[in-house]
Amino acid sequence: HQAPSICANLGDAYLFKNQLPQAASWYRRALFLVDSLQLPKEENVSLYVGLATIYLKLNDFDASLQCYQQTEDHLPQMSLAMQAYYLNNYGNYYYYKKDYAQSLRKFLQLKQLLAGSPASLASADDPGFLPEIGRGNC
Repeated sequence: HQAPSICANLGDAYLFKNQLPQAASWYRRALFLVDSLQLPKEENVSLYVGLATIYLKLNDFDASLQCYQQTEDHLPQMSLAMQAYYLNNYGNYYYYKKDYAQSLRKFLQLKQLLAGSPASLASADDPGFLPEIGRGNC
């Protein structure tokens, strides 16, 4: 059942290149495959984070929030890097909505996550560190 992961990776690649329609198409295809193959719902987590990021870039705050909320309960099951990516982008969502108090809560949650993480992830000097995550947000 590698097809959903392949689609998700293609979605990530298109998102990285800021080709949002193609990215959304691949994420949606992956969601369809997860559903069709009756895979665990946890498989959808990174897909919804990707879609939330796309919607945020398009200023579609309602759709973005819906995607973030669908993944929130699965935060503990995410990899450490995905948790950091999720919290950073979710904090940005609230910042763009001008809900600064909620934005600060997400960024402080991110700061706490990074403070308790292995040094290799928490260091922006590490090439494995996600470049999208700015420690300056915390």
